[in-house]
Amino acid sequence: MIEIKLFGSIEISRAGKAITGFRSQKTLALLAYLISEGRPVTRDYLAGLVWPDSTQKQALGLLRRSLYNLNSKLPDLLDIDRRTIAFSPNVPARVDTQRFAELSTLPDIAAWEEAARLYSAPFLEGIYLDDSPTFEQWLITEQQRWRDLVDTLLDRLVQALIDRGEYGAALVYANRRVALAPWSEEAHRLTMRLLSYLGQYNEALVQYQTCQQVLNEELGVDPGAETTKLYTQIWAARTSPRHNLPPQPTPFIGRHEEIERLVEMLGQPNCRLLSIVGPGGIGKTRLALQVAKAHSERFLNGCTFVNLAAVNSPDNLIGTLSDTLHLSSAGKADLWTRTLTYLQPQERLLILDNFEQLLRPDDQTENPALSMLVDILHQAVDVKLLITTREPLRLRWEQVFDLQGLSYPNHGDISQFETYDAIQLFLSHLGRVQRRNAMPEPDWPGMAHICRLTDGVPLAIELAAGLTQTQGCESIATAIEQNISVLSTSMWDAPPRHRSLWATFDYSWQQLTSREQTVFRQLSVFQGGFDLEAAKQVVHASETSLSRLVDKSLLRLAPDGRYDVHELLRQFGAAKLSETATQQALTQEQHSRYYATLLEQQGVHLKGSPHQTKALAIIAQEIDNARTSWQWALDNEQLAILSQAVEGLGHFFEIRSRLQEGEWLFGQAADRLRQIAKQPDIDQALAHLLLGRILAWQGVYAHRLGQLDKSREVSEQSLAALEALGEAAKQQTMLARFSLGIVDGLYAGNLAESQRHFAVNKRIAEETNALWELSAALQLLGMVAIDQGSLIEARTYYTESLAISQEMNDQWGMGIALGNLSEATCRLEDFETAKELAQEAYNTNLAIDHQVGMLYALQCLGNANYGLEDYATARDCFREALELGLQVGVLPELLDVLPYFAELLITCDQAEQAIALLTTCVAHSASPDWVKSKANAMLDRIRASSSSQGLAPAQGQTRELSAIVAEILAAEVPRYELGAFG
Repeated sequence: MIEIKLFGSIEISRAGKAITGFRSQKTLALLAYLISEGRPVTRDYLAGLVWPDSTQKQALGLLRRSLYNLNSKLPDLLDIDRRTIAFSPNVPARVDTQRFAELSTLPDIAAWEEAARLYSAPFLEGIYLDDSPTFEQWLITEQQRWRDLVDTLLDRLVQALIDRGEYGAALVYANRRVALAPWSEEAHRLTMRLLSYLGQYNEALVQYQTCQQVLNEELGVDPGAETTKLYTQIWAARTSPRHNLPPQPTPFIGRHEEIERLVEMLGQPNCRLLSIVGPGGIGKTRLALQVAKAHSERFLNGCTFVNLAAVNSPDNLIGTLSDTLHLSSAGKADLWTRTLTYLQPQERLLILDNFEQLLRPDDQTENPALSMLVDILHQAVDVKLLITTREPLRLRWEQVFDLQGLSYPNHGDISQFETYDAIQLFLSHLGRVQRRNAMPEPDWPGMAHICRLTDGVPLAIELAAGLTQTQGCESIATAIEQNISVLSTSMWDAPPRHRSLWATFDYSWQQLTSREQTVFRQLSVFQGGFDLEAAKQVVHASETSLSRLVDKSLLRLAPDGRYDVHELLRQFGAAKLSETATQQALTQEQHSRYYATLLEQQGVHLKGSPHQTKALAIIAQEIDNARTSWQWALDNEQLAILSQAVEGLGHFFEIRSRLQEGEWLFGQAADRLRQIAKQPDIDQALAHLLLGRILAWQGVYAHRLGQLDKSREVSEQSLAALEALGEAAKQQTMLARFSLGIVDGLYAGNLAESQRHFAVNKRIAEETNALWELSAALQLLGMVAIDQGSLIEARTYYTESLAISQEMNDQWGMGIALGNLSEATCRLEDFETAKELAQEAYNTNLAIDHQVGMLYALQCLGNANYGLEDYATARDCFREALELGLQVGVLPELLDVLPYFAELLITCDQAEQAIALLTTCVAHSASPDWVKSKANAMLDRIRASSSSQGLAPAQGQTRELSAIVAEILAAEVPRYELGAFG
């Protein structure tokens, strides 16, 4: 077998031994040409092609000598007659180009990988026939043709490996693509994307810089918009969690074909809205989670699961979505704008679960929830929506995947039962139900009968398996069949699959003891799951009774010991509970009291305790139950319960930066309490005390969100209500006074007003030994001193505050104090110490997920690095702070970063961009006075500089703040050189 290699320099061998001694390079070129053409070529054409400068007679003579040389070395390799010459198809020879062409057409990844290995270098590398321009042109064309074929093959191979989730293998070939065409932005983007899939974000960012350098050096251009956008997405994704997919207590069974098809559909560019449609209990949620798990790496910003089970109106969709994305803002309309702005640059999969309750039976075009989906699809072009719903959305964007039950044996199937998904699921649950006893020999026909009756609906199969502790499969099947017959009459308009599920549940319900029925229906008051202690206190359930419900598949027990109920089963239970009005009211009250007590107990830790982090985690886990508890107490005018809960909720929303949620929840409560307080039989003192406390927290959230007028209004109302109660409410007045000192003092530039409010709070805190409030007062007095230019005094206040917070184990207070100390130290030009303090502040805030504190610490880190002339790091810190500010929606803090970023832009000779930021700072209604003053001073400095001539003046309308910040985050990485203003 002769081996001929045409990729790279020509190599010819037989049995592994090289064949040499060819007459000339033109002889080898002649052979390569004949192989490549694959057809007979006339002697005259070949002679003129290879020896164009010779006479025809001379050229034909040279051709004969070359043919003789080839025949002597490679007998019978050529078919030669008097007129034409061709490469013989009958001689056993293996040519790499021919093999490449064969392999690349096969539908097989292994074949494509072999083909890719064959292309080691450009076609006929090193062959030059300078005296033959026609041959040279042919060679250039062939080399490009092979290059294009290789590029196509590598693209196809990389995509196939990506589809299989083999990102490491795909990266090998993507790197080959870059090596072959280092100027190809498409190749660099592919490599960047794969590095991101593998979690190698820093390497992906370095790849962008490599692309930037190559393009600049080779072509004198910068990367295009698409490449820069990808860089920005990766930069943002590097610190974000890949997903928030909830862990599942049981293994996922079957659905391999469905998963493969859904992943394929999501991978199509034109698939933006994919709805998994099917009845309740069919397994839509589990399938969506499994698809997202298999697909999460494919989205640079990951996958986000949004549970809409408790969302019963389109108005609540915005809050739930933004809450899941950890966004906050200054009102409903603005919040939706910010949500869209946040999603706009992202490549993310949003899984919206249980969407059917947001659909209306009337005209769908008027449904606000559907309009919101369309907004996302229009404005966030790289976001895809995966919806689970019991009915289609009927939008033009929508692609529907109709989910059926699991596969099950038909009547005639009497073998290979275990190959069916429904049987596998039944066996899986049977193993858990009967885990305490030896597993009996499976009743295959009985299980198949149940699976047929339930139409393969997973929830119905799980319920049926839960009954096998006391009954055989055929007995269960007979009972379900009888129930279906009854329901077919009473629910004649319901689909058969719905009737089979109701029949299975109803039969499971009948098999419960009276006590188990009571426990199960009472458990329906819980939202978002519950633990054993909650079940004991609220519904007086024992661990044994819960275990029995788990065995019967009516409850799910997670590995962390937390219980949960399938939403459809919870609805069944709630329907049963509503049939006993007295028990329903009592259970809801017990639920409300339990979680109010939990908030009261954990709220104490939030003001400083070794258990502060644990308390935050507990409240976060129980927040759905806490909201339900709060709403029930508000609806039923239970002021004592609300009083228990208010401080825990207030501190939780503040520390976790869930500001919009807190402002809305407490604002709604304040409106209701104003009405309650008018009732003559209400405890007026308690009502006004509670109203004052709630308004105080609303004022805190409002000024954080930049709603300065609202903050002033509700804080004044709070202070008036509490001061009217006299000495008993003196300590409660401090929170409102903090807000007024900030809004009317610091933000307005009225330092005397700030000093007055904060000094009063300091005195009250010292008199009442309120350490948390004392620490806060010292912090704010330090801010006044900073604005007065008294840096040493400010540092003293901050140091005292830090000591109190450390004594209390208050990480929230410690994080803020460390950030403030960093700022004061930075202004004293001790940049190294300021950097250390800022890093400690960031780590402290990160430990409790205090995002506003993290934002401020990043700003301080940026300032310290700027002072150390590390402009690249400073820019990264400011960018991350702006991104966090945009996400959380704290306008004053966001605006506070902009002058520092503008200073960096000026230093890097980008004054025009700086002017746009500074103009916004001056004009924005949420800008604190110190931000406006700094921005105006910088604008004056720019105008006074000789280097600023030609720059547009800072005047006219400013653009939307969120749009400006989004542009900063999407901007290309500048080269950090000291500019004219440095």
